[in-house]
Amino acid sequence: GNTSPKQILICSVTNLAANICCNAGLQIIGSGIYQVLYSSVVIFTALLSKTFLGKSPTQVQWVAIISIAVGLGLTSHDSA
Repeated sequence: GNTSPKQILICSVTNLAANICCNAGLQIIGSGIYQVLYSSVVIFTALLSKTFLGKSPTQVQWVAIISIAVGLGLTSHDSA
């Protein structure tokens, strides 16, 4: 579809703000915890998509989400 310059500007400014927040968070909490939280973005996106948009992931996607959650749990447990 057609994307207006205003939409591109909004996305760019939002992405810039997100990067600034990520870098500030990295400085505050340290690299280990930051990486675990940043890697869990897929899980949060899936849960928020189901909650607010009503889009339910497929069974294969649920398996992948659970695999990511287990992997992050094991990673954070090992680093503790």
